[in-house]
Amino acid sequence: MTLKVTVIVPIYNGRDYVEELVDNLYNQSFESVEFMIIDDGSTDGTFSILESRVKSLHDSRFQIISKKNTGVSDTRNLGIVKAKGEYLIFVDADDNIPKNFVKKYYDKISKNGTDIEFFPFNKTQEISKTKLTGEQIAYDKISSKNMLTSSQLLKLIFDFSLPGYPFAYISKRVLWNSSKFPKDIYFTEDLYALVDILSNTQVKGHINRQGYYNYVQRSTSIMHNSGEKEEIVSDIVTKRIIDLLISRSMDKHLIKLAMNFSLGHYIVHCENAVIRKNTALFLNYKKVLWNMFWEAEMPIRSRINKFIKITILFIPSKLILRKVLIYKRILTEQEPIK
Repeated sequence: MTLKVTVIVPIYNGRDYVEELVDNLYNQSFESVEFMIIDDGSTDGTFSILESRVKSLHDSRFQIISKKNTGVSDTRNLGIVKAKGEYLIFVDADDNIPKNFVKKYYDKISKNGTDIEFFPFNKTQEISKTKLTGEQIAYDKISSKNMLTSSQLLKLIFDFSLPGYPFAYISKRVLWNSSKFPKDIYFTEDLYALVDILSNTQVKGHINRQGYYNYVQRSTSIMHNSGEKEEIVSDIVTKRIIDLLISRSMDKHLIKLAMNFSLGHYIVHCENAVIRKNTALFLNYKKVLWNMFWEAEMPIRSRINKFIKITILFIPSKLILRKVLIYKRILTEQEPIK
């Protein structure tokens, strides 16, 4: 009998939550699944705790692997290679996983006959993992009964409607036959991987309104603590995405939408460079903004909005510009930049 699902879980120095992770997976009601937990060279005794806890459960669904530290992308890629399930789900080891999470994901993709199913998710607090934060990921505006093509899904990614979190979808394993997570990127690598599988073949996908996953916002996570270095890496990723689409001769309209997606990142990062008083980085961004603006394709409202944002960045006085941008962050209730 073919195994239906492989759940791939990289973990690194997670001794504080590894037992909870194992228990959450053990409590999953779905049976035709393998839980592949891969320790990425932890130095805090994570694997010993993991091994002990899994052995005590006597549950054949678990498979644990220990390897040298090579990063989360390479660890996920190892999971993809070793996976036996027809479908893949990626899980972050430090999140809260509801009891029927795997079954819900599988039921949707099995019923719809799709290649990939997307789900919204709850953002929960670190102290109380069931208490929601103020900001949630909802797909009310983009979910429907209709099946979507690769191009339609990519358009939703490039207009910032569909994020690339790997725990927010279930996909056929065959989609990953020639696609992997980039090993040389440690931030937004999951976004690149998603664009890779969607642009590599004709994919039939679906977006759900109901979510079944709790993403725990931890104060120590790289996403929560991303700063200037991570912004530069994400700019590299968006540039690679554009190059990838061009190399695969994707529709020119789609490529221009990807350029708009990249421009959106550049504008925010240019603003942040001003606030951080990094003049050299600010000037580097400033050089390319107008060219990117005219090359990109976007709705008229978005074009007006970006035109205003770029124009503001050309205020001659850096002191006044910095004050304007800081005040804007306060008005829009954004977190202070790191």
